Amino acid sequence: MVGFEMTFPTLIEMAKDIGLDLPYDEPALQDIYAKRDLKLAKYDNYICLFVNIFWILFSSFQAKRG
Repeated sequence: MVGFEMTFPTLIEMAKDIGLDLPYDEPALQDIYAKRDLKLAKYDNYICLFVNIFWILFSSFQAKRG
């Protein structure tokens, strides 16, 4: 599930891209970005694990089929 700390920074970046004048350096925003970065790092670990497991399963299947 994607939470507030994942979607809100994306909206802020979109606002910056279209030139909205917002306080982008606010400490509260920096805290939200930090939470997002922690969550992304956690997902990166899960993705790497999934890719490794998939590769092992695929390799063994491929070896059996030639």
